[in-house]
Amino acid sequence: MKRLQRTGKMIFFNIKILAGFQAVFKLLLFFLLYPLSLRLFSFTMRVTGFPYLTKENIFSFVGHPVTLLFFLFMLFLFTACSIYEGAVMITVLELSRQKKKARFFATALFALEQWKRLWCRPNRPLFLLLLFQTPLFGVGMSASLFATVSVPEYIVRYFLENPVFLGTVGVCIFLSVLLLPSRIYSFHFFIIEGLSSEEAQKKSRKLSRRHRGTDAGLLILAQIALVFFYFIFIFAGIFLLLAFLWLLKEIFRTEVLSATAVWTFLSVIWAVFTSFSTPVSCFVLSLLFYSRQQRAKEPQTRLSAPAAGGNSPCACVDNIRPALPEGLCAGNACLAPADAEQYPSAWQHGKFDAQAAFTAAALLLSGVFFLHSLQQDAYNLNVEEIRTLEVTAHRGASADYPENTMSAFEGAAELEADWIELDVQQTRDGEIIVLHDTNLKRTTGVNKSTWELTLDEILQLDAGSFFDESFAGERIPLLSQVIEFAKDREIRLNIELKPTGHETDFEKTVVDLIVSQGFEGQCVVTSQMYGVLERVKEYNPDITTVYVMSLAYGSITALSAADHFSVNARSVTKTLVDRVHEKGKQLYVWTVNTEKMIARMIELNVDNIITDRISLAKETIYAEKTSGLIQDYTDTIFAIFSG
Repeated sequence: MKRLQRTGKMIFFNIKILAGFQAVFKLLLFFLLYPLSLRLFSFTMRVTGFPYLTKENIFSFVGHPVTLLFFLFMLFLFTACSIYEGAVMITVLELSRQKKKARFFATALFALEQWKRLWCRPNRPLFLLLLFQTPLFGVGMSASLFATVSVPEYIVRYFLENPVFLGTVGVCIFLSVLLLPSRIYSFHFFIIEGLSSEEAQKKSRKLSRRHRGTDAGLLILAQIALVFFYFIFIFAGIFLLLAFLWLLKEIFRTEVLSATAVWTFLSVIWAVFTSFSTPVSCFVLSLLFYSRQQRAKEPQTRLSAPAAGGNSPCACVDNIRPALPEGLCAGNACLAPADAEQYPSAWQHGKFDAQAAFTAAALLLSGVFFLHSLQQDAYNLNVEEIRTLEVTAHRGASADYPENTMSAFEGAAELEADWIELDVQQTRDGEIIVLHDTNLKRTTGVNKSTWELTLDEILQLDAGSFFDESFAGERIPLLSQVIEFAKDREIRLNIELKPTGHETDFEKTVVDLIVSQGFEGQCVVTSQMYGVLERVKEYNPDITTVYVMSLAYGSITALSAADHFSVNARSVTKTLVDRVHEKGKQLYVWTVNTEKMIARMIELNVDNIITDRISLAKETIYAEKTSGLIQDYTDTIFAIFSG
């Protein structure tokens, strides 16, 4: 009981500093390193000559020397960040053990100095050891990912049948058993006592001599406990989410909302728990370190910076070391004075201190960088298994609303479609309206063609009663009206041009309208007539074009005016998908309205399905993304509430 009390006091003594540092550090990692890694990955794809990664070429890409260098660099970069995070954790916990208040910047700079010492030649063996040890702290949460999402069978089979991979895993396990248990306290001695790599490892071997198996087992148990709480959290969270959505079922259409909410929840919670892997392991390791020292009756030294002068474990750091901030002393002096009252915590006495200001600045800068990267499509990768199959609402939510009307587009947005497909034509006075048929009789009852009427005449027609009397008075919308709606609801448009032969500057008018409203990046211009796409590209090469094809045969990728292709579902084959993807292009498929056909398109790895049944498509995609465990649990909860 006393030990638990001491542990609790150690955790909460400097909890504000720990929480503040973790928040800032993790946000910076996510908002800065994450987009950087994606940009480097895209650069690697360009250098290696892989415009698009499919299951046919993914392993050739992974085995390329440049790709291997990229993975090694990213492993090095993220491990180095984790080592610095561990240095801060060890420093704060040691100060907490001494019942001394830590200071945000003083602690961060002290940990940075210790981190720099690792780069010096005498200490590099410890850095290599940590480079090997630190990723093991995240093994538990990495394994939990495979129990949460659906991993393609061909990837699992490749690794299980790959002797190089299995051999590498075997060697890593052997080295882990041989080297790590006796050296797990090396970094603590390195940080707390300012020892060299050799001295720190020597003291670690001595301290852990009789407890290697126990200590390693406790670290493994810590990882297992983290994973256990992760699953408890997600199961409870999914239950509460679905219960809440069930209560709102009379207000919202919750079929798609529930699937999206569950998937988003899973992604966020996995990221949060993964970010805890290193701190939890470091904390458990620190508790073991103090416990072993106490039982061995070894003197527990005070936290100190490396001694200056010739006895320094790393002279090159001493030569470049900046003046230590107040509260950090050179030599064997303590990091913080005994009087903790000299170091008020954040917002004490109502003052907005440097830690709070730095946290706010980090949040602001990280958010700006993240939004800029998002706007520049820095997070889009041409990788089949990473990209989520997108859903396009065919003429809006046309199964429940009159097609190509604002009601249908509102319905598509409510059902969380990724895109809206619509058709545009030109009136007699040159305006661009949204309508599929050239003749107005089917949807308005007026036996006239679009090119025979002016915009004012067309706006007087009823475009909703043909579907249901409840939609009486629905009007044919203008393309400009739909673009404004799409911008407001942040949904993209698939704009199909349907020329009648009576137009004047049809393509130019549509493109000018898109450009004038700044919508080029949120839409594609499509047509079943290749000449239309050629004129669009001739007028504005930056507009993304899609060639709509009822039949696709031969080398369709040679059609240079088409950035992507939209093909009838009956014409889609594995060969066609592979050929399109190999050229770095995307394949849209229409019109996919059955669960069996949607599942087949998912299996073929198409990029976008155009459907009248948005809810069915979203639910089917969600089921394919999650593991059987999560899907079965979600289905059970659905059954409980629906029953």
